Amino acid sequence: MRLKRKTLVGIYFLAIILLFFLFVFFNNNISKTKSYVYAQENFDPNKFELIAANPRKEVTYSKNVASYEGNYALTYDQDTFNGETIIYKLGDEIVENPINVGLYKVIITVEDKVWEKDDNGHDLELLIKPKPLSIMVSGANKYKYTGTKKERIVSILDENISDLEKESILSYNYVGEKYGDLENERPINVDKYNLVFNVKDTNYCIDDESIKYENDLIGLEILHEKLEVIADNLIVKYGVEYKPTYTISGFVEGEDENVLIKKPEIEAVFTKPGQYQIKAQNGEAANYTFEYIEGNLTINNYMLEGKI
Repeated sequence: MRLKRKTLVGIYFLAIILLFFLFVFFNNNISKTKSYVYAQENFDPNKFELIAANPRKEVTYSKNVASYEGNYALTYDQDTFNGETIIYKLGDEIVENPINVGLYKVIITVEDKVWEKDDNGHDLELLIKPKPLSIMVSGANKYKYTGTKKERIVSILDENISDLEKESILSYNYVGEKYGDLENERPINVDKYNLVFNVKDTNYCIDDESIKYENDLIGLEILHEKLEVIADNLIVKYGVEYKPTYTISGFVEGEDENVLIKKPEIEAVFTKPGQYQIKAQNGEAANYTFEYIEGNLTINNYMLEGKI
């Protein structure tokens, strides 16, 4: 009897343990089934509504990550929903953090629900536009010719652009009316030059308000230096062939008559005895003008001749 009783007790405990495990198993399955159904009901695609204020959101480049957020309202069953994912594509490439200038295609997803267009069939887009630069051109804009390079002072005023960045963002050339584009050179020769700016970084641009000239001094002009040409006084004997000469001064350091396109000349047109005024003429130079000063020519019958 004792053996039977122990056997029955053992069977009873085994039955209890088995029932306990069965309860836990079925309870877990029931819970999982309820959670799945609940999830399916929460993400019923037909209960979502997305309304875009404007299918294309436009922002200006700022070095910060741009976002399509704030440009649309997403609701589920008429309640605000915040669990979506925004995907950005630039061409065929997915961009995790759109920073640089470009037109990004926007894709909004919640699990299998996807929005790429608004209700009117327009693509959802994020446009990052170039930031206009603020440029100041200062310093003198007129110089006398000196044989050395001249330039204006060009400054980018944007505080969030470092000095190192400025060199990689902007370049400028001088373009003369006579000499054309000097490319990377600074002007030396007499001419009127305009500054032509080139933005090398596509995240920036120049608009109508970008460039300001201090005191409204536009461009750069290099003016002629003046040469003084004095005809030398000369006394010659009547009937003797003579050649008038001149003295020239005013060249910038390191230059002389060899830079002239054409040297001045004085014609020996007087042959009869008398007192005459002579003057040089017809000099030509790229960077100089000429001031001609008269000299005295004396032709007489005396045996005196020479330069005085």
